[in-house]
Amino acid sequence: MLHTAGSDSRQFYRVMNDAKLASQWRMVAFGLQWHGKSLPPEGAPLGGWELTTARYVALIEGIIKGWKLKRPVLLGSSMAGQICLEMALRWGERLGGVIASVFVPEWVHGLMAPQSPRERQREVWWEYSQAGFGAF
Repeated sequence: MLHTAGSDSRQFYRVMNDAKLASQWRMVAFGLQWHGKSLPPEGAPLGGWELTTARYVALIEGIIKGWKLKRPVLLGSSMAGQICLEMALRWGERLGGVIASVFVPEWVHGLMAPQSPRERQREVWWEYSQAGFGAF
């Protein structure tokens, strides 16, 4: 599970703790550097790290290989949805599939349904309000 720009693996807390899903899937999520819970390295200039496609692909490949994942299904939206599509292009049959949703980050709050539970709206707002400079 790949989180959106500026957020972290907390986005998947409820999904990963769903008993029915957990009984059928091995679910893993990780946080990107300079996003969400990750502080910039000491002395690094703010906005001095760039998440390129090549860097993102290499990171995902490293996670897949390091955790010995066999034909993983990648899940992501927005920025993460875009990289899911890139991974499908590059890895093809080595993936079990992708679940990708691509949208403009500025629409995050506006995309929530008006009837969304207030608690979930607050969680989304809180996660995105923590994005570091240049991350979101």
